Amino acid sequence: MAKEKIIVFNWKFLPEREHRKTPDSRNYDCDNLFQLLEWRQELRLWFLNWRNVWYTYQYLLNFYPYVGLVVLLITSSWAWGLATMLLYVPGRLYIDKKISFLDQLEMLMPVFIDRKLIPVFGNLLPFSGDCS
Repeated sequence: MAKEKIIVFNWKFLPEREHRKTPDSRNYDCDNLFQLLEWRQELRLWFLNWRNVWYTYQYLLNFYPYVGLVVLLITSSWAWGLATMLLYVPGRLYIDKKISFLDQLEMLMPVFIDRKLIPVFGNLLPFSGDCS
C-alpha cells in the first residue's frame, strides 16, 4: 500500500513583508546559465513565500460550510445562508488552482531547470524547502 503524502505547513495568512512579485523570465537569456540560476533562485523564494499562504487558506476553507450554517441559523434566512455557501465554490476553485500551479512548479523545476544547472554549479538549494 502506498503511503499518503502528508503536507505540513506553517500558518501564514499573508506573504512576507517584502511581497515578492512573480519572477518574470522574459528578459532572461536561457542560454546564459548565470541568469537562469538567478531566475531560479528568485522563483524559489517566491514559491516558498506563497506556499504556506495557500495551504493555510485551503485548510480554513474546509470549515467554511459551517460558517454558512451559522449564518443560516443566525439570520434565519435561506437567502443569506445560500449566498454564503455560494462564495465557497469560487474560493475553493481559485485556491485549488493556485496550489495546483505551485505543485506543478515544484515537480517540473528539478526536471527542466535544475538538470541544466547542477553540472555547472553543483548541488542547488532544494526548490521545495524540504531538506530531506
